[in-house]
Amino acid sequence: MDYYLTIIVILFEFGLPFVLAYMALEKVEFRRVIVPVVGAVSPFLLVYIAGSITNILFPPDELSMFEAIFIMSFLPYLVFLAIGLALGMFLPKSMPLRSRYLVSFLTAPAVGLGLVVISW
Repeated sequence: MDYYLTIIVILFEFGLPFVLAYMALEKVEFRRVIVPVVGAVSPFLLVYIAGSITNILFPPDELSMFEAIFIMSFLPYLVFLAIGLALGMFLPKSMPLRSRYLVSFLTAPAVGLGLVVISW
């Protein structure tokens, strides 16, 4: 059961940005909302890609906790997704797409860290 849950979460966390990128290419009017969402989840993707490369180049001798990171980070991923969606809706429409991406790329981790600090 854990194996299937891990596969589903990995497919969701990697598949969502690709689906959003496809939607941004097809529906130009939604780009203003989609770009901040992709920017908000980009830090997770960078960590996942770096961890995958490290795990492939230097395989562990024992069972690895690498697969568990996808399950443990699913809730923060959803929080970052919601932050990106909120930023996409409330950032000024006149802001260029690169600026919208950069703002959400920097703001989502700051807000997520703030939520962790507040919850203590």
